Amino acid sequence: MEVTERPDRVDTVTDSDRAEQPVVAGEAARYPAHVQLEDRVLLENEVVGAAAHPRMIRLVIAALHDDPARPWTAADMAELAGCSVRRLQEGFQAHVGSTPTQYLVDIRLQRAHAQLDTEPLAAVTDVALRWGFSSASRFAAAYERRYGVVPSSGRRSPGR
Repeated sequence: MEVTERPDRVDTVTDSDRAEQPVVAGEAARYPAHVQLEDRVLLENEVVGAAAHPRMIRLVIAALHDDPARPWTAADMAELAGCSVRRLQEGFQAHVGSTPTQYLVDIRLQRAHAQLDTEPLAAVTDVALRWGFSSASRFAAAYERRYGVVPSSGRRSPGR
């Protein structure tokens, strides 16, 4: 998602603008409206609703939403923000209430949850890998902490 700054506010790309971006539009079309809304609300709460966030925080948040499956490192995020890793972590803690890495995990969990809801035959391991989790067991543990159920609950086997 692109973020544009105006003197009086911060705006994100509109849904009609997204339609012109085939990768984003194609990915967004895979999920029902309520899932797209949850992701948009998360982003807007952090970017639009928090115009007081420093530019470095807004840039990283937008990039994480754009490509959560990327194998992000703290150094990658800090480089994007144009600051040190420590400064980025301090800024996230102060303005977002979490670390950049935890914020990324939250996005990934949300996207994985949406995919598991919309694709009942998808393998949990494939979904975990798709959204950037390198370990299926760590994904399952994080998913259970967040949603209170294991990601395989309610899954159907092919042919059932």
